[in-house]
Amino acid sequence: AHGQAQAHAPRPRRREEAATMLRLAMPSGAAAEFEASMGDFVDCSIAVRPAEEKQSRAFGLPNATAAPFTAGSFVCSVSAGASVNCPVLHTCAHSNGTHTEGAAHVLPGQRTLSEAWTPAAAPVVTALLVSVTPRRLGDSSDQYSPGAADDLAITSEAVEEALSALRSAAAGAGSAASSWLAESGERACLGAVCLRTLPNDGAKVGRDWTGSNPAFLTGEAALLCRALVAPPTGDDSDSTGHLLVDLPSVDREDDGGALIAHRSFFGVTPAGRASALASGPVLPASPEAGAAAGAAGAASPDDACSAAAPAAPAAAPPAYMPRRAITELCFFSDALSDGLHALNLQCANVELDAAPSRPLLAPLRRVAAAP
Repeated sequence: AHGQAQAHAPRPRRREEAATMLRLAMPSGAAAEFEASMGDFVDCSIAVRPAEEKQSRAFGLPNATAAPFTAGSFVCSVSAGASVNCPVLHTCAHSNGTHTEGAAHVLPGQRTLSEAWTPAAAPVVTALLVSVTPRRLGDSSDQYSPGAADDLAITSEAVEEALSALRSAAAGAGSAASSWLAESGERACLGAVCLRTLPNDGAKVGRDWTGSNPAFLTGEAALLCRALVAPPTGDDSDSTGHLLVDLPSVDREDDGGALIAHRSFFGVTPAGRASALASGPVLPASPEAGAAAGAAGAASPDDACSAAAPAAPAAAPPAYMPRRAITELCFFSDALSDGLHALNLQCANVELDAAPSRPLLAPLRRVAAAP
């Protein structure tokens, strides 16, 4: 499957060394193989911490809480005399820690994340970690409505510049990133794009983002990320493209319900609030396709996703589910350098639109060709 690690028999090595290495092959485009050390994986999640006063929180949602199960006078806590502890957790995946969501987040009905992706389908995928500096929305040609000129946004120009900087830094270095950039045409083989916003500091962990108007992605930036994880064939029926960010949402905190970045990445129109898509994505599959559509007089992603767009009549949800997922509220440690990584995205088996998740990243190294 596109972007998914494929196991290959490694070259002969000591048993204890082989047991700690993960060999990956780019399934399309690139001829090179890469490997990651099992001991190099870095946890990029923010934990749900119901016992702590200072917690990750956003959108005015409450802190996570946990209290012993009670039945009458019985309190299921060892401290209260019970033989075991049995706490009942109250939490919201969209606020209290790292979480992964599918298009079910913006579709009607009881749709679930598992319709778009499950960890078992691709336990390890190739991921590109890129550090991006948000910029004033007013200084960009990207559009976001409703938005303000002084909003900080991850724009398509910012992402392109970060990719260009990574390309320049990797050139001639023989790194995994340079191999991928040279041999895959930039837009093949990736299973995920991870955006680390700058400045990067530990204050992102346990922050209350409510009312702070955090940075967000423009529709054009979301489409660019979507293109980076899109299968070269354009058929994503057997693979899932991932976007990971260290923000509480890819969209503006108060956007009037437009959800431009979500809908652009998932490929869901505003009518998705009531009827969703009947037969697949209708937004451009790439920024280039979007530009062509715009030249032909079609609405831009931002036009299509503006809050003023009329809602469609209610209808039964279709069978189609975009094979894309967004993971928010990550924390990408400075211990991880920009470049190509192996991503093991773990997720709680909860049948809702989103679930708590735990992304693990490990740097990939190019495997030397056998003599």
